[in-house]
Amino acid sequence: MSNAGPQITNVDNRPWFKKPLGIAGIVGGVVLVGAIASAGGGDSDDTDKTKSDTVASTSESPKSDAPTTKEEKPATPAKKAAWKTVASLEGNTNKSGADFHLNGCDARLKYSVNGDSSTLVAFYVMESGKKLMEDGGFPVASPTESGAGETVLREDEGDYYLDVMGANATWSAQVQEKC
Repeated sequence: MSNAGPQITNVDNRPWFKKPLGIAGIVGGVVLVGAIASAGGGDSDDTDKTKSDTVASTSESPKSDAPTTKEEKPATPAKKAAWKTVASLEGNTNKSGADFHLNGCDARLKYSVNGDSSTLVAFYVMESGKKLMEDGGFPVASPTESGAGETVLREDEGDYYLDVMGANATWSAQVQEKC
């Protein structure tokens, strides 16, 4: 008698849908039902509130035999905010600019650099009263090639100034804000 190894004698030949689920199957089913319910349901409280508000407003309106006409005013187009330059600076070496104020609106730095292959320029937006060489800082842009560019400024409302460290290039910078 040869013993080639353990033999499996308990083979379950039932189709997959007739086999027992176990704990993992039950938990998976509950999660699936919860996901379907939350995806399709929405917030029923808002729907009920809207329906009751509609019923209340129609039941409170005075009854009149005369037809009512609602005079609708044409929508006035919203004024599109434009970018306004709040500070500008240009040069060909290190330079600091005058203080300017940001209102906490959208702000950006637009810059242009013209130099050779060893161009090095770093644009800093510093808080008023702080000094780059004493307090340190991170440049908001530091292009290494000639060209124009822009970057978003994420500064809070306050007073700032431009500080530029530049070598082997002429550069210009504008801080712009759109409120």
